[in-house]
Amino acid sequence: VLQLSILVHPDKNQDDADRAQKAFEAVDKAYKLLLDQEQKKRALDVIQAGKEYVEHTVKEKKKQLKKDGKPPIVEEDDPEVFKQAVYKQTMKLFAELEIKRKEREAKEMHERYEQ
Repeated sequence: VLQLSILVHPDKNQDDADRAQKAFEAVDKAYKLLLDQEQKKRALDVIQAGKEYVEHTVKEKKKQLKKDGKPPIVEEDDPEVFKQAVYKQTMKLFAELEIKRKEREAKEMHERYEQ
């Protein structure tokens, strides 16, 4: 995290200070979030769920290939492709959680406003 914060620090990226500032703030927020053990556990649970989803999908693809009389070889057998699939699924899960969080906040704000 320290190396990443140095890499994106606005002082080191004066040619694009706005983007650097946003990136630095995102790294700082992520670091602080991970210091909270409950938040860290939630993040690790999302990552695990992404991995399990991809593993299940791969298993189902192989089962279907076998059923179709084809060799049960899928692109996710390549560790790099598998890793990318897990990354994509994990990002989708985090994005869905963020959307739900924002919707919940908006609903709570609306309810407070109506009172």
